[in-house]
Amino acid sequence: MYRIKGKKGVILIFVIIILVALMGVALAFWYMVNSDLKAMGAGLAGMKAFYIAEAGRAKARWAVTKGGQSVPWQETNTAFGGGTYTYTMAYSDPPTNQHVTITSTGYFPNSTNPIARRQVVETSASFTGGGSGENLSIGATAHASSNDSKAKNINDAKTSSQWKADNKNQWEYVTLDFGSQKQFSKVVVNGDKIDQRNVKYSTDGVTYMPVMNLVESPAWTFTFDSVSARYVKLEVYGNKPEVNELETYGGAGLGQGKFGTSL
Repeated sequence: MYRIKGKKGVILIFVIIILVALMGVALAFWYMVNSDLKAMGAGLAGMKAFYIAEAGRAKARWAVTKGGQSVPWQETNTAFGGGTYTYTMAYSDPPTNQHVTITSTGYFPNSTNPIARRQVVETSASFTGGGSGENLSIGATAHASSNDSKAKNINDAKTSSQWKADNKNQWEYVTLDFGSQKQFSKVVVNGDKIDQRNVKYSTDGVTYMPVMNLVESPAWTFTFDSVSARYVKLEVYGNKPEVNELETYGGAGLGQGKFGTSL
């Protein structure tokens, strides 16, 4: 009888040891999974913060080239993508001021108690300066696909004079030759009977390329990615389309800088 009880006691102890071991394995597995989930969550949060910071850098580039802001410029705690970004834009090389450095920090979910924080820096991006109010078209040489003798009316600063195409319902164009490379990112058209239009540019007056990211706002005011070119061409289609004035305005140019990231 005592032997049986002794065997039962040994078995019970053995079972308890196995249960404790299994519990230990289960706890270790839970800890491992929990750690992986935390690491995955931290990784996702870090990725979100990085892309939020990238959005801030993109906004800074837009601000200095399209938005009309000048260097230096900054934004603080701007909401984006479930988080916020803060960026600063400053000259890299004062007093010559030919290069710009952009520092953008992304926070998720906010800058007060961030789960993740990432910073992106673009250093020494070449900068051609902000756009001025000068109409580059004044003084340029004008030509047209037809009625060329009247082409000069498109840049004489008088809306009372005009160029009118000779042909109906076919593509015609007017061009301006600035005489040298100019940086520009905005064209304003004053005209009539124009159903369709294209804005193009060229460095040699032979090969023309369409401007990129053309935006019309307000009507007949076109902004686009800043280009450096000697010629601008306005292609028009309509019932003998007319152009009273073709105005061209300079824009800031911002080259690609050196890119870096940090926590």
